[in-house]
Amino acid sequence: MRTFILFLCMGFFVWAAPAIAKPKTHTYQASPDQVFKSAMHVISEHHVVQYVDKDARLVVFQTGASAFSSGFNCNLKVAATKNHGESLVTLNVQKKAEGFNLDAGDRLADNLFRWMQDDLDEPKPQSASAAPSKP
Repeated sequence: MRTFILFLCMGFFVWAAPAIAKPKTHTYQASPDQVFKSAMHVISEHHVVQYVDKDARLVVFQTGASAFSSGFNCNLKVAATKNHGESLVTLNVQKKAEGFNLDAGDRLADNLFRWMQDDLDEPKPQSASAAPSKP
């Protein structure tokens, strides 16, 4: 009987976890256009982009399956904050199938936010028109 109650409790927590999952957010010290460009670059390198709305700064993408996850359907939204020069990124992650994902959605968000920060920190080459002219 004790084993049955234990399995029942574990089943409830596994079933209820998606219901309490919240969107992941991160703030960047860059303009929304720069952050959106970075997000598009990073997402297209690592995942499959399904839909892009440049005006709304929205990207819908999916991840592949792995040994610990059946994959995710995700959407990422970039918005300006009240502070000038800051952008807020909101990432929603939904499982493709039921089962254990061992916090893979949190790891996905952490990796994506880290990759975006690395991309934003990377020095960009100057265009020919912006480069100083040589005498």
